[in-house]
Amino acid sequence: MEVEKKGKTERTSIVVENGDPFDEDLWDEIKINDLVFKGVRLCYRCKITTVDQETGAQSTEPIQTLRKFRSDTLLMPDKKSQRKVFFGKEMVWNWNISNSQRKGSKTIKVGDSICVISKIPSITEAAT
Repeated sequence: MEVEKKGKTERTSIVVENGDPFDEDLWDEIKINDLVFKGVRLCYRCKITTVDQETGAQSTEPIQTLRKFRSDTLLMPDKKSQRKVFFGKEMVWNWNISNSQRKGSKTIKVGDSICVISKIPSITEAAT
């Protein structure tokens, strides 16, 4: 799948480079410029990611491939499976912390650095 098309179906907001694969799974809080973001949970992939947005053609990818190593059954074997496949992390802007000093830009752009402020201890906690 071409990178351009891949981004359209994955519906990503921020793409992180230069880290280990799936580093974001354990991020609890990060900072980009003056903005602090709080991790909510792992992002589970719905069937919309299998639909080509230009043609409407449906596929089994990327869910079929992700299921081999990113399913709830594999990531959280102690929990009852809900047949979810995870890719990415849902995060929200923590306005109270970011805006406490009322300064700085509220803009992020390609090339900005990410500072990981805190992490959670396990993948199981990341998914809840």
